[in-house]
Amino acid sequence: MTNFIGTGREFMPSELPTVRDIIRLGILLREESGDDARNYTAASLAKDIYPTVLEKWELANSSFVTPIINSRTRILKKIQESWEQAKNISLGRGKLDIKEIFTAKLDKLFDVLNCR
Repeated sequence: MTNFIGTGREFMPSELPTVRDIIRLGILLREESGDDARNYTAASLAKDIYPTVLEKWELANSSFVTPIINSRTRILKKIQESWEQAKNISLGRGKLDIKEIFTAKLDKLFDVLNCR
């Protein structure tokens, strides 16, 4: 996956995370965990990434709380879906149009807000 996304790293301190940043943090967490990568599921990965994402959004504006941002379960599901898509594309699975759509979405903001 590092060939497709890049190496693992923390979020940039001055910016809100993009989809690529979320996946790169997941790669870093998998590398730092002493467990086998196969035992570090997407669900547990999403649970480990979630507090960091929420912290970055709260730093941007302290008014970003539950009515304004999506629920915890929705954000976790969004992280898991992004991780699974990146994994499948890096393994060569999936159709070309899905790969192009996901690649275009990689460097866009990982949006957790309810409002448009």
